Amino acid sequence: MRRQIIFVLLALYVLVPFMVQAAPPGIVFMENKGQWPANVFFKNSLGHGSAFFEKNRILFSFMDAASLGHPSHSHNPYEAQNQHEISVHDGTEKVTSHSYYLNFLNSMEPECIEGKEPGTAKVNFIRGNNPNDWISQASTYGSVLYGGIYENIDLVFYQYQDYLKYDMTVYPGGNADEIALQYEAAHNVSLKEGNLIVETEVGYMTELKPYAYQVIEGQVHEVKCVYKLKDGIVGFGFPRGYDNCYDLVIDPLLIFSTYSGSTYDNWGNTASYDQSGNLYSGGMVTTLSGGNSYPITTGVYQESFGGGVWDVGLLKYDSSGSNLLYATYLGGSGTETPQSVVTTNDGSLLVLGATSSADFPVTNGSVFEGGDNVVPLGGVQYNGADLFVAKLSPDGSTLLASTYLGGSKNDGINFISGSIDAPGGPEVGIRESPLARNYGDQLRGDIFVDDNNNTYVVSNSLSSDFLSQSGDNILNSFNGGNLDAVVVKLTPDLAVSWARFLGGSGDDAAYSVKVNSLDEIVVAGGTTSADFSGLNNGWQNTLSGNVDGWICKINASGDLANEGTFLGTPAYDQAYFIDLDTNDDVFVYGQTQGIYPVFGSVYSEPNGGQFLQKFSNDLSGSPFSTTFGSGGNTPNISPTAFLVNECNNIYLAGWGGNVNSVQALSPGGGTSTRNFVGGNTQGLTTSSDAFDRLTSGNDFYLMVLSGNAERFLYGTFFGGTTSNTHVDGGTSRFDKSGVVYHAVCAGCGGNRNDFPATPNAWSRSNLSSNCNNASFKFDLASLKADFNTNSLGFDDPGVSVICLGEPLVLQNRSIGGRIYDWDFGDGTDITRPDTTFIVHNYSAEGIYTIRLRAFDPNTCISEDFAFKTIEVLATDFVLMDDAEICFGEEIRLEARGATSYNWVSADGTFTSSDQNPVVKPGMDTRYYVTFREAPCEVVDSVDIKVLALLEADFNTNSLDFDAPGVSSICLGEPLVFENFSRGGIQYDWNFGDGTDTTSMNSDFITHQYASGGVYLVRLRAFDPTTCTSENFAFKTVEVVDPEFSLLDDIEICFGDEIRLEARGATSYAWSSSDGTFASAERSPVVRPEEDTRYYITFRTALCDEVDSVDVRVVPEVAVDFTVSRNFDCWTEPSIELINTMNDPDAQFIWDLGDGNTSTEETLIYNYEEAGEFVVRLKAVREFCTYEARETVDISRIAVPNVLTPSVPGDNDTFVILAPSKVSLKIFNRSGRAIYENDDYRNEWAGEGQAAGVYYYEANMENEATCKGWVHLIK
Repeated sequence: MRRQIIFVLLALYVLVPFMVQAAPPGIVFMENKGQWPANVFFKNSLGHGSAFFEKNRILFSFMDAASLGHPSHSHNPYEAQNQHEISVHDGTEKVTSHSYYLNFLNSMEPECIEGKEPGTAKVNFIRGNNPNDWISQASTYGSVLYGGIYENIDLVFYQYQDYLKYDMTVYPGGNADEIALQYEAAHNVSLKEGNLIVETEVGYMTELKPYAYQVIEGQVHEVKCVYKLKDGIVGFGFPRGYDNCYDLVIDPLLIFSTYSGSTYDNWGNTASYDQSGNLYSGGMVTTLSGGNSYPITTGVYQESFGGGVWDVGLLKYDSSGSNLLYATYLGGSGTETPQSVVTTNDGSLLVLGATSSADFPVTNGSVFEGGDNVVPLGGVQYNGADLFVAKLSPDGSTLLASTYLGGSKNDGINFISGSIDAPGGPEVGIRESPLARNYGDQLRGDIFVDDNNNTYVVSNSLSSDFLSQSGDNILNSFNGGNLDAVVVKLTPDLAVSWARFLGGSGDDAAYSVKVNSLDEIVVAGGTTSADFSGLNNGWQNTLSGNVDGWICKINASGDLANEGTFLGTPAYDQAYFIDLDTNDDVFVYGQTQGIYPVFGSVYSEPNGGQFLQKFSNDLSGSPFSTTFGSGGNTPNISPTAFLVNECNNIYLAGWGGNVNSVQALSPGGGTSTRNFVGGNTQGLTTSSDAFDRLTSGNDFYLMVLSGNAERFLYGTFFGGTTSNTHVDGGTSRFDKSGVVYHAVCAGCGGNRNDFPATPNAWSRSNLSSNCNNASFKFDLASLKADFNTNSLGFDDPGVSVICLGEPLVLQNRSIGGRIYDWDFGDGTDITRPDTTFIVHNYSAEGIYTIRLRAFDPNTCISEDFAFKTIEVLATDFVLMDDAEICFGEEIRLEARGATSYNWVSADGTFTSSDQNPVVKPGMDTRYYVTFREAPCEVVDSVDIKVLALLEADFNTNSLDFDAPGVSSICLGEPLVFENFSRGGIQYDWNFGDGTDTTSMNSDFITHQYASGGVYLVRLRAFDPTTCTSENFAFKTVEVVDPEFSLLDDIEICFGDEIRLEARGATSYAWSSSDGTFASAERSPVVRPEEDTRYYITFRTALCDEVDSVDVRVVPEVAVDFTVSRNFDCWTEPSIELINTMNDPDAQFIWDLGDGNTSTEETLIYNYEEAGEFVVRLKAVREFCTYEARETVDISRIAVPNVLTPSVPGDNDTFVILAPSKVSLKIFNRSGRAIYENDDYRNEWAGEGQAAGVYYYEANMENEATCKGWVHLIK
């Protein structure tokens, strides 16, 4: 089960002027065939702007409608970056534009970007004089799909009526939290009351609050959905979650809406319509609050402001709201305000209002009668007030009739005395009417015109002498109280037929009037009068509260029909609108603060502040009564429009919000307390298909109930995001099909553009420094089938005769409808869910009746039909079938059946007027032929498919691509094969050595042969769509084996030499890996001290080959030892040997030099004989032997103990045998030294000493010191 999220985007439209063939009507997506940059997939035109669809973003480019003229050169919106200005007219004016990107951050590479719902029309782009630059046959689509823009999320752009929308569909496994939208290059992005505001140079683009719902088991369940905005990134949040087993839909509805275009402060009061669906808006204009213009059109009745503070401003828009048909002032030197407008059968406009101008333009000589100074609305002052009725011609150029209606006090002003702007209350002279319970009630009234163009006016008057100048035409006297309701019937030229007061001793006002089929006048309003005349025999005959509503009937002559009723509870109640059904039953719409009765099988909202009740035509019975609202017995909205249509569906409109607050700031400071009911639009019910389901509290509310109020059909909010949307009194109207035509006082507070304006609207911005009289036309339930015929080029609207084979475009102009059934009259039909145009081709001549059925079960009539007749003339035009040729071949284009022919290729490179020209296209080409045979001219086309040339070709090269065409290589050398084939979708390689490979592209491949030889290489190029299907190419390659040889890797001992031996080449180049050795000898000798790799380059006339040999050096052993001799003076000496070598991996052995060995680490050794001996310590690592040696002298020490110098022969001198120099000292027995010699040479003989015993001390250098006694004998 998928989940679906839908968002709505409104944008402006601009047409690219270089297109010869215009884009079809409605929003279509045109493919990019080269007319725009390559990163654009589709383009969509949006009123005064464009949208360019790229891979992961959309570029929106807009122009300011207010400054848009006729550009003097083509302007491609795609090139716009932020703000651009382009010259228009004479170059002195500028057009402001702005572009921004809608980036889909962190999105994936879309699985597809493709057009859906293909249209049959094609678009041609003809730029310049070079046909090569022309783009033809660009396809159009009804929607564009971005598949997988996020994981398990699709994005679809499509048309809804005349507007662009986009949906995001979240499938199982998708995560809506991943959706991140960035408005790059927009001035600012903000959230205001839940709406997303994108600020640009040309205004504010509003994306309305997202609305989500799920259909679960056939029931619609709302899902709370909000925008999330952080660091300029927009996402979507679902505060309460949703059931991801069901579709999730976010989908608002679009409307028609426009500003007035006035820079003057201008307010909105009243609106109506005519039979063509044009909208008329009446408002107030002042020149005293800044600005410099009102959009007055040329030739209207009053082109200049009349003076004073306020004039009436009247605007007439066409049915689409894109064109202002006229705009005029209406007023004198005082203050004028409109209360109600309505059109006559011939399209004239009737205006009811109030004026304080003694020079208001009248046509019947009536005079202004005046009254007291009052300020019933903030900033609106009357120096006395009379009602006026004026009648303007359909084009607004002529005042057909005009009259005052009044007396000596204020008339048409539901306010008693003082200024509502002043702080305080009655104690300072402010007396509000107890009936003016909403902002604008002070200026309420109604005007109605019957089938005979008689006019009926209802309002109120403080003048007991109201219309005294009409003499007998006033039928009764003032009833008492401060003000009475008044009813006036006027002839088509606005002469008074009759007038009468309505009311009692309290205060009374009339707000709504209708005329039934018996020409009885039905009037409704509010009263405080318990003795209200004529409220007899009705549903409720007594006043229930302080203010009640009322309805009464008056016969055609102006007399009371004694059929009337009060409406009310013990609290406040008033009736603001009535309407009649086909039985003349009366429906009433009003406000209540009480527990208004609810009965019948009705939809109701308990304790609602708005009531709806139906009465029998004599007002004595009531089939149903109900209430709606947020509860608490508090009105939410001030009623502004009401309709009961032919099937009794009920349409209601009103506004609510801060403007209707009880407390208000006064211009001079302080707070004024007003007699208003307050209320706002919070808590009102909306439907799943509402335009806007969220409200700021300051919005319009539109509601539809089924016949007899049994079911709630539709509810929506409509208004700005920040300003206080409201109406300054007056009525707006529904037509009988359910379209509301409404005036609005919008954007107040200083150039606010938050009130939604639609694409192509007359003005999309509030140009005033304060308020703007905006208007909107909201189609709630109309259904009218309509269509137009046209040519494929959209240049022959209404065509009724075509030739056989000529496509016929059918443009659906229906209003409303959910399904459209087309019957083409030739036995074929089609059903479409939208109003996009379709194209039909008739297969035979004849006269055909085309029928369009528009169907919508939610409308009264459910279906509507439109018919047109088309004549198809026979032709005998024959064109050859599409054909295929091989590349390089010619073909004859064959056609017959016409008197003349005009051929042109799609790329514009070929033209001919021959019947059967011969062509030789180099690629697939479409040829268009125009058959001409009076009166028919038919364009047809034939496609010539050129089968691609298939030619296998390749080249050999080195791996470095520096030897193209090489045919001989050395064994082991890679060979590159470069594929230069023309055509082919598969390439089979055979290398001639028993190996092959297949490639599906023409990239190069690399092969290495395993043995020498001569090989034949074959390439087969294959493509079954070509003429030959396959083609071959061959080349021979010689692989040479040079038989180079090199000694094997070898090991040597440290310090040894080795000869590097090589053979088989004509030259050699040796080098060591460390770069310390180089030689050109064939077999050089080296003595490396560590492991070394020696590289050799063998060179012959063809081949160079690099090889290497590794010489491993067994590491040297650092052999070392110490030797010391041990001597005394009487025994043989010994030596001590100590092994100081620190190498545990080496083995060692002592060679003592006398034939003996030892493996001890430390050795004390006694030689058997004296002499010199060479001591060696030998170490062995692997196969290498290393040694250290030292020579030792083994000598005996002998010191005699007897000296006989007197006996010749032995012992004549003291002879000491020692191996080194001797230092001798001799001492007598007294211890005195008698002899001392540091270099004794055996010469002491005891000279001069007496015989006896002497002590000696003999120190042998580096040997022992001997001490002892010697006996001297003489």
